[in-house]
Amino acid sequence: MGIALEEGRKGGIEGNPPVGSVIVRDGEVIGIGRNRVNSDTDPTAHAEVDAIRDACRKTGSTNLSGAVCYTSMEPCPMSCWAIEAAGCEGVVLGSRHAYFRGVGKRDYDHYRVESLMELAGRSLGTLTNIKTEECNYGAPRMDCERVTSTPLRQPLPGILSLFGLCIVLSTVLNIHAEAASTEPTVSIVAENAKIVTDVATSRVRTVEVHDVPSRGACTRLLVETSDQAAAIAVLFSGGKGATRISEQGRIGRGKNNFLIRSRTLFHNNSISTAVIDAPTDQPHDLRSGFRGSVKHAKDIGAVVVHLCQTFNLPVWLISTSRGTNSVANAATYHGVIGPDGIVLTASMLVSNKKGDQVLEFPLDKITGPTLIAHHEDDACHVTPPHKVPELVARLTNARPIKTLLYRNGLAQGNPCKARHYHGFNGLEETIVRDIANWIKAPSD
Repeated sequence: MGIALEEGRKGGIEGNPPVGSVIVRDGEVIGIGRNRVNSDTDPTAHAEVDAIRDACRKTGSTNLSGAVCYTSMEPCPMSCWAIEAAGCEGVVLGSRHAYFRGVGKRDYDHYRVESLMELAGRSLGTLTNIKTEECNYGAPRMDCERVTSTPLRQPLPGILSLFGLCIVLSTVLNIHAEAASTEPTVSIVAENAKIVTDVATSRVRTVEVHDVPSRGACTRLLVETSDQAAAIAVLFSGGKGATRISEQGRIGRGKNNFLIRSRTLFHNNSISTAVIDAPTDQPHDLRSGFRGSVKHAKDIGAVVVHLCQTFNLPVWLISTSRGTNSVANAATYHGVIGPDGIVLTASMLVSNKKGDQVLEFPLDKITGPTLIAHHEDDACHVTPPHKVPELVARLTNARPIKTLLYRNGLAQGNPCKARHYHGFNGLEETIVRDIANWIKAPSD
């Protein structure tokens, strides 16, 4: 983003809006651009387009798959579509158009990159609040007297004009409806609180309930913050995945789940936790396909971005049993714009009637730190230990990657339930310590 800001400064000196953009792939800058609309007398010469053109020239290809576009100002619809058409996996934003709504700049008003992609049915990972103050200072403050009711050059035929009006109204309503519900809410329900589970007791700085909006629905989190936390871990339980978190921060379902009952151990190892609930439009059961859906991936992406912006900590996704489907889906969908790392415990590795399994996802798209933990004697029919090597082999681009295998513990009841080897019963302290240590210093 620093390079983009410098490019924007150069553009401003040349008489253009001071916006810069950089294309990065595999940690290497492959394209640099700045707004040249006025200096080149070219209305399409926006910074992002200029950077894309530079990247295509340097790589000798119009396919920029795997790349990320850094831009000091949220790209307009034209530039945003160019980013998507070039195959970029994500965009990192400095300033947003929404920032200027209260300071005399109308420009695109309630427009957001996410709204455009949602309207078009496309996906583009988005990360915000990067050097925002510097970008806001340098972003173009266009003339607020700009005429917004310029007539069409030629009137359209009646039916076509009506059709066009319907499309415009639909777009505006969609963008405004999403903008009205895009702000997460946070309620602190307790401070300096003692958390007690069947496994351990912990002391946390705050207990918070977060409601994170996404695609018109909302996902609730129970966030418990540790003093001097090294990271925050989003915990994905198995089964139906609906934890029924109340406004007071009480968990209504899944208290025996391995991760939920062990969250106090994460606190004691300097990891804050966020227990995730089902979204409001899928409140009872995430099985039968929802865990592997685009909707679910978008919800998780919104949670990751929200937690990153709120706590300024690495955000990890930790899952167990059917929860590994959720995390595999999110990690493969969001690619480079996603969590800081993932942990898969008791992974779903066999097809079944009630939902996805991890091996069905394009695991080669996962590029970040990945930890796999499994019990050697897991007797659940959908999480067989002998399939773990296949899982590791499919994670071709995950780096670093490590596998932890466990033995012993307690086996009680149904082999697919939380109190059997499948749920690491009796091994909670060991496995959580191993996970926490690896999160703090990932290595092969």
